[in-house]
Amino acid sequence: MQAPINFILRLLGFLLAGLMFAAASGCGEKTPAQLEKERRENMELAVKRARVLLFENNPLKAVEILENASKQWGVDADLCETLANAYAQSGQIGFAAMFFDKASDLKGGDPELQISAAKSYEQSASLESAVKSYEKYLKMRPQDTVVWKTLARNYEKLGLMEQSMNALMSSIRTSGRNPNSAEAAQVGLLFLKLGNTIQSQRWLTAAYAATLPENKQVRKDILLGLIQIRLAEKDAANLDRNVAELDAIDPSALDANFPQLRKKIAEFKKSLKEAQDALAAEKLAEEEKKKAEEAAKKAQAEAKQTAAAQGVKDAQVAVSQASAPDSGKADSEKKGKEATPESSRSEKKAADSAADSKSGDSEKKSAGEEKQGETKTPQMEDATVKDAAEKPAPKEKSPAEKIYEAIEKNDLKNAEQMAHKTVADDPDSHQAWTALSKTYEAEGKNNDAFLAAGEALNRNPDDIDATLYYLRTASKVQNNERFLNSLYAARKKFPRNAEILIGLARTYKEMGDRKNSEFFYRTFLNDVRIDHPRYKEIEDEYGRYSAQDKK
Repeated sequence: MQAPINFILRLLGFLLAGLMFAAASGCGEKTPAQLEKERRENMELAVKRARVLLFENNPLKAVEILENASKQWGVDADLCETLANAYAQSGQIGFAAMFFDKASDLKGGDPELQISAAKSYEQSASLESAVKSYEKYLKMRPQDTVVWKTLARNYEKLGLMEQSMNALMSSIRTSGRNPNSAEAAQVGLLFLKLGNTIQSQRWLTAAYAATLPENKQVRKDILLGLIQIRLAEKDAANLDRNVAELDAIDPSALDANFPQLRKKIAEFKKSLKEAQDALAAEKLAEEEKKKAEEAAKKAQAEAKQTAAAQGVKDAQVAVSQASAPDSGKADSEKKGKEATPESSRSEKKAADSAADSKSGDSEKKSAGEEKQGETKTPQMEDATVKDAAEKPAPKEKSPAEKIYEAIEKNDLKNAEQMAHKTVADDPDSHQAWTALSKTYEAEGKNNDAFLAAGEALNRNPDDIDATLYYLRTASKVQNNERFLNSLYAARKKFPRNAEILIGLARTYKEMGDRKNSEFFYRTFLNDVRIDHPRYKEIEDEYGRYSAQDKK
C-alpha cells in the first residue's frame, strides 16, 4: 500500500516539475510586439537621459548615450533630433546637419527640422547640401522670401548665377512689392556677373539713386559694380566720378578691389595734362606769332595808305601848279629876287629835299601813266585805296574741315596731330571728338575710334548723326551681345530710325535669332516709307531670309 502511494507522489512531482519547466520555457520567448515595445522604451529612456544632460550643458555625454542607443536599438525621429541638437551643442555642426535632415525625413517632411538642417549645412560650408535642404524647405513653405534670398546667396557662392537670379526674383515676386534699393543692387550685381552690363547698369544706377547716403555699405557695393562697368565700357568720365564717390564713402575700397586702378588713373591724368600743357604752349606760341603777323600786316597797310594819301596830295599840288597863271609865276619870281640871301638858301634846300623824296614816286607814277595811257585824277586814287581796304579776306577753314581735308589727302599723321590739338583746345566740343574719331578710323585704329565716338556722343547725345556714327564704330569692336545693347540704347531715343532698325534685324540674324530678326525686318518695312533709299534693298534681303526658313 505504501509503495503505490510513493509512486503516485513521485509521478505528481514529475508532472509539477514539467509544468514549471514549461512555464519557465514560455516566459523566455518574447513576441515581436514585446520586443518592439522594449526597444521603444529603451530609446525613450535614452532620449530622456540625453535631454537632461543637454539641459545640464553636458552635450558630449548626451552624444555618447544616444550613439550607443542608436547602435543597440536603432533610431527614430526623436532620437535623431535630440542627437542633432547634442552634436550642434558640442560644435559638431556637420553631424548635426545630417541628423536634422534625417529627422525631417523620418517625420515625413518637417519644415523646422529642414531649415535647421539647411542652416547647419551652410554653417559647416557644405553648400551643395545646404542648397538641397533649402530647396526641400521651400517646397514646404514657398512664400518664405527670406529663405529665397538665402538660397540665391548660396547659388551665387557655388557660381550658379542664373539659378541665383531666379531665386532672387522669386523672393521679390513672393514679397508682393517692388524691390528695395538693396535688392535692386543685388540684381544689378548678378546681371554684371552674368555679363549683361547694360541691364546691370540700369539696375545699379536706379539702386544708387534710391539708396540713402547713410546706407554706406549698399552704396559702396553699387559703386564697385559701376566702376567695373566703366572699366569694361572704357567710360573714363563716369569712372572718374564713381571713383570720387567711392573714395568719399571708403577710401580703402578702391585699392582693396582694384589695386592698380588708382595708379593707372593717375598716370593717365598726368599724360593727359602733359599733352594739354604742350598743346597749350604750342597754341600760345601760335597766337603770339599770329598777333605779330597781324601787327606787321596792319603796319604795312597803314604805310600803304599813308603813301597813297601822300601821292594824292602831290598830284593835287601838281595840278594846282599846272593851272596857275603866268602872272603868278612872275610875281613869285619877283618876290624871290627881293628875298634875302639866307632865305633863298633855305628855300633852295627845302625844295631840293622835297624833290629827292618825290623822285621815286614820280618815276613810278610816270611809268604807270605811260602804261595806262591816261592820267589818274585824285578821285580815282581815293577809289583805288578804298577798294583795296574793303576787299574781304578769304574765309578761314574750321579745324574740323582742315582735319577732314588732311584725311582726304591721306595725310593721316598730320590729321591726327591736328585732331589731338583740337580736342585739347576745346575738350567739350563734339565736333572735335568726332574729327578725332574719324582720324582714328582712317588709320584703322577701330577701338580708339569707338572710344572717341563715345566721347562725341556724350557731348551731343540727342544728335542722330552722332548716334549713328557711334553705332558704326561700335559695330567694329563690340560682340553681338554688346552691340545689341548699344542698338537698344539708341532705339530708346530714336525708335523709328531706319538705320537702327536695320542694325537690330541684322544683328539678330547673325546671332541666329530668327524670330527677333524677322520682327525688326517687318518693323522696318511697315514703318519706313516705300521711297526710302534702302527700302528695296532691305525688302529683298528680308525676302531671301524668309525663303531660307521655308526651305
